[in-house]
Amino acid sequence: MASQLPTIINAIKAYNPQYNGQNVTIRSGATIPNTANATDLPMRIISAIGNSGGQVQRLTLGSSPLLTLRWQITDVLLGQQVGLGTGEKEQSDAQITYASAYADLIRTLVTNKYQIEDVRITMETIEFPVESGNRYYGVSCEYIIKEIIQ
Repeated sequence: MASQLPTIINAIKAYNPQYNGQNVTIRSGATIPNTANATDLPMRIISAIGNSGGQVQRLTLGSSPLLTLRWQITDVLLGQQVGLGTGEKEQSDAQITYASAYADLIRTLVTNKYQIEDVRITMETIEFPVESGNRYYGVSCEYIIKEIIQ
């Protein structure tokens, strides 16, 4: 049996709430940009490349191996660049609305094929790309998902 990781990422990508009344561009895999252009904002960046990545635990039960995988998937929303346009109060309201709507996605991901062990939603300013000095009002969602493959 193959991993459900592509299915999980596609389910996350399929959900597309608006941010501050605007449609959100979705990027993952080969479509993740090196920098954010104003025309792409707001933009979600979905990646399975995280701090812990996938962990594998192999157990032998009978004649077939049992693999337990733990995936870290990060979904980062870049809203408006800090210092441009509206201020922190307006962006804070947009972040709260987006994060609240995002809870609906988490409910749809519940399945018997994998288990969501932890979800952390953080409203913050996000630097993208790292060490660029470009900061965006945003929301990051980090999933830890456990998958058992027999």
